[in-house]
Amino acid sequence: MATGMKSFDYMLNDAPLFRVIIQNDKPIQQICFNEVYRIQQPLDNQLSVASLQRFFESRCFSEQRPDKHELLRMLGVPYFDAYLLCRKTHGIVVCQPTWLRFEDEPEMTFAQAKKDLADLVDRNCS
Repeated sequence: MATGMKSFDYMLNDAPLFRVIIQNDKPIQQICFNEVYRIQQPLDNQLSVASLQRFFESRCFSEQRPDKHELLRMLGVPYFDAYLLCRKTHGIVVCQPTWLRFEDEPEMTFAQAKKDLADLVDRNCS
């Protein structure tokens, strides 16, 4: 699962709470800036692929939704993959000020991520 994935910061508005470092063939590392928001509590700050997958799943709609195919089409994602959905949506969840900023978008702000998501949905809802 970690192959091709990007490292990311878990953000509260525009402040990083923790960073997840993903490098191929190395353990997934978590650096916490605020212990309250840790994905899990490992002694060595290493995350399992399963816990990271559950985290991404918690940041997107359920694979069991009856309108899943329509939502995937609107977002431009060919099949259900929680990581790909989080890449498209920045893991934004309605009414929560937390989101994901990926390493290839270091200047992304919460306002821009929300605007990008709204624009994406508007373009594909027609």
